[in-house]
Amino acid sequence: MKNFLVISFIFFTFFINSYSKIYIGAGANYLIPLSDFKELNENSLGINLEIMNKNFCKLWYGLRFDYIPLEKKSEIINNYERIIALSLSLKYAPFTEDCYDNKLIPFIAGNFGICSIKPNQFFINPGSSVALGGSIGIGLNYNFKLFRKCWMIELEGLYYAPNSIERASQRENLQSINVGLKLSMGL
Repeated sequence: MKNFLVISFIFFTFFINSYSKIYIGAGANYLIPLSDFKELNENSLGINLEIMNKNFCKLWYGLRFDYIPLEKKSEIINNYERIIALSLSLKYAPFTEDCYDNKLIPFIAGNFGICSIKPNQFFINPGSSVALGGSIGIGLNYNFKLFRKCWMIELEGLYYAPNSIERASQRENLQSINVGLKLSMGL
């Protein structure tokens, strides 16, 4: 936990030093549970918020917040109610030479963060809901100008395991596919 706070502070410091390339964005998530997780919960819709620094053309970094209320399977009593996650986000665009307007840019994405996965009231001894985990995936970004501002629309698919690194001993690793669509504006 202490290391996560130190890394978060370092990322925040980079934001202050390069304010001109900051993008803020909001979008929707579609979470598709995998393995044991899909036995407990249905596919779910959620939201994500992101602050991203694009000071470097090929390497973007920032903070991401996810809130996903989870849909339970009707016949299951034990399930999870929601996921709340705060992550450090890193995106790399290896196939582009410039990142200017009206251009599709593919990228590789990775996130590392802390989350809270709340079980419903019927779990017996659920343990701590706080966990560490991450995600990795790919995406496609389109940059454009509108109303004298820089904008970006982004489609991203992540292999999402928010409690893969550290979790309560009695809780399994919750794995899923998280597909997101986001609109961001440059400040």
